[in-house]
Amino acid sequence: MWLIILKARKGFNPIWLGGFALAIGVSIRYSELIFEVPAVLFLLLEKRIWHYFFFLLSFAVFFIFINGLSDKLYWGEPFYSLKNLFEFTFVHKLSSRGFEPFYFYVTHFGFWLNFLFISLALYSAKYKLKYPFLWGVVPLATLNLFPHKEPRYVIPVIPFFAMMAALSFWSLWMYFHKREYKATLPLQITIIETFLSTLLIVFIIQSHKDPKIFFCAFICFSHIVFNCSQGS
Repeated sequence: MWLIILKARKGFNPIWLGGFALAIGVSIRYSELIFEVPAVLFLLLEKRIWHYFFFLLSFAVFFIFINGLSDKLYWGEPFYSLKNLFEFTFVHKLSSRGFEPFYFYVTHFGFWLNFLFISLALYSAKYKLKYPFLWGVVPLATLNLFPHKEPRYVIPVIPFFAMMAALSFWSLWMYFHKREYKATLPLQITIIETFLSTLLIVFIIQSHKDPKIFFCAFICFSHIVFNCSQGS
């Protein structure tokens, strides 16, 4: 959906398709509605007013059709799931797992990302590239408005944080490269692979507390260190 809207400068067919893609995502998991906000802001910032209206219209039409029809066929009542979700969460203020404060995703970032990734992602703000920041941070901020919060709801946002982190990493890498960093090409490749592999291992360790995971991570890290020594 993001790529469709991003590239659809002319014509309305891609905009309809973007609304359809978002409607499917929200129908599968209602929390995906968070991407409605950056999509709308993106179109407004690009001054694509007609695209803005057509996107909202297509999303509404497809969402109503998908949820109305599927719930009618399964539950015997249109919008049965959405109505019960709204009543359970917002009217009766109930939750199967309790409620969390609005800053939960910020103070518990270790449950869905690690400190290094977050630091690199936030560092990318200095390059004033508003769109990766828009699609990464705005949905996360929108998630904080929902009373019930779980780390799994943040999973769709992680790719955009990864893009921002990659931008920072690449910029820093080019900065040191321009300063005539004397390293051979094989060693440069080894360093990049080591960095990325270490990030992955740290993320796995943070996400799982099973001793077997620690052991596997230790074996992987030992293999990486060995390859580094061979590459250098």
